[in-house]
Parts: sequence; structure tokens; C-alpha cells
Amino acid sequence: MNRVVSIYPPVGFTRQGRRDNNEDYIVPTPGRATPADRLFVVCDGVGGAQRGELASLLAGETILAYARTHSTSAVDSTFVRAALLTVEEAFDRAIADETDAHLSGMSTTMTLLSLHDRGVTIAHIGDSRVYHIRDGRILHQTDDHSLVNELVRAGQISPDEVATHPRRNVITRAIQGSANPTQATVYVTQDVVPDDYFFLCTDGVLESISNDDLTQTLLSHTLSDRQKVEAILDSCADNSRDNYSGYLIRIAAVEPIDQPLLPDDDVVPLVLPQVQAPVMPPEPVHGPVMWQEPVVEPVVSPTEAEPESFQFTMDDEEEARWREQENRNWIKRLFS
Repeated sequence: MNRVVSIYPPVGFTRQGRRDNNEDYIVPTPGRATPADRLFVVCDGVGGAQRGELASLLAGETILAYARTHSTSAVDSTFVRAALLTVEEAFDRAIADETDAHLSGMSTTMTLLSLHDRGVTIAHIGDSRVYHIRDGRILHQTDDHSLVNELVRAGQISPDEVATHPRRNVITRAIQGSANPTQATVYVTQDVVPDDYFFLCTDGVLESISNDDLTQTLLSHTLSDRQKVEAILDSCADNSRDNYSGYLIRIAAVEPIDQPLLPDDDVVPLVLPQVQAPVMPPEPVHGPVMWQEPVVEPVVSPTEAEPESFQFTMDDEEEARWREQENRNWIKRLFS
């Protein structure tokens, strides 16, 4: 069993897509990721008029702040639970302090990847997803907290029915605040080798590219990591009606460890992919929901690093910049 020693430059992206604004948020923020980073978070805000983009930004930045102030803590289930409680408290403060902003309905999904001395920790809430891929094979993917996933497990619908189900965008878990507490699913693995990929993404990516296409893209020996993400973005631009965001992390080097896995965490086995809907053209979503999107992961050698850190950023629109700055002003007030 191994721990991660180094990674190639991570490739992050967040795009507005066909939405009026971008409610996704990624950590590190675009343009700032380096091979020294060991914590990655991807969030998909829900709420529309209730400022889903603030929910995702608040969750991502609060988790990052918690990790910085608890840098010596083991990143295990206890760490994730405590970080989540801190996020919910931040939501409570925002809702209470900004009564005119109608924030009580905001919520967000969350995926987290932490590379640490005892292995790799994956945590998630909602239907944003994390993949662990090796040699074009999915070793593990997070199991969506969604209504259709529950129906598949109950045998009420087949996996083939997921893509066309009228409530396929309903999620069963989201971060909302302490009035509606939630719980993350946490996994830890020490099964990691050089050239493994970890891919975190929002559901705007998932509606655009199938597991097979994703693994084939990452398997390519003729594309750099940047070009692989560009291929994913091309598919999203053609097929997604949503915002789409993610992080691609490739392992450069590992070293053996003999430390046991962290207590009380689930060991990730080698498993077949969970529910995977075929990619379908965008369709409007009807009917009531619990949480729902509005209107609604030359040949590069194992030791060859990307020449520089590369980030894709959202469309440079004036309104998007204004909204993000306003959200950051709220963040400053909440943490002051």
C-alpha cells in the first residue's frame, strides 16, 4: 500500500455553460492550483434565486479555511464531519446576517479529495462525483446521493432508465445549514500507484460524457492532461445544459507505507462502476423535487510532468464578475 508523494500539475475548470450564471465552485480557485496542493473541492450550488453560487463558494472556502487551521489533523471521517459542521455554521450566519438576500433556500453538493500521509480520502454529498481511474479502468466512483440511484438500488427502475427519468435531477443530500443537517460519505484508500487519475466533477460534466468515454479519454497516450480536459470540455459544450466544473489530478510518484488506515473509515475496494446513465440530449425537467438544478474525471512518460500549471476559467462576463465579487464580500464579512 502507498501514499502519494507527488502529483502532476492539476487541471481545473469551471464554466458557466448554458446557465445565466455559474453556481459551481472549485478549490483551489482557477489559476492557483500547483503540484504542492493536496486538497481539492468541487461544489455545485443549488437554489437559483437563493444564490446557489454563494452556497458553493461558501462551502468550498470554509472547507479550505478549516483545513488550513487544522493542518495537523488526520483527514478522516472525524475531520470531514467537523469541517461540514463548520460549513453549516457558516450557512447559518449568512442566512441570519443577510435576511434581505433570501438565502434560506440555498444549498450545494460537495466532493472532496485529500492526499495525505496515510493514503487518499474521498468524501462527497449529492450528485457531484469523484472517480479513481487506472489504466482506463474505474477502480472506484462515488455513489450518487440521488433519487434515481435509490430507485435503481430498490429495483424500481433499471440503470438504462436513469437518463430519461423525469426526476433524474433530484438529489437526496445537500449542504443547507444546521436546520437541515447532512452527512458526507467518506472513503479512504491506500491503493494508489503512479499515473492513477482522480477526477472530481459536477453533474454538468456527467450529463455530457459517459464512463466509457471518460476512461478512454484519460487512457490516451497521445494527449497531455491539458488536452484530455479540453476534450471533456468540448463534450460538455456540445451536450450539457448546465454549469460544468471539475479537477483532474494525476499521480506522479508514491512511496510504500505500513501505517494502518484511519479508524472508522470505509476502505475502498476494487469495484465496478455504480449507476451510470447513458449520455442523452438535454431535456427539461418537470415535477416537484427535493433539491434540483435550476430549471430543474506525443506520449507522456510516467516521470514527465506537464510544463506548467494550467487552469480553465469561467466565461469573462461582467455580471458573473460582479456576482462573484459580491459573494466574496459576504465571505469577508462572515469570516471577519
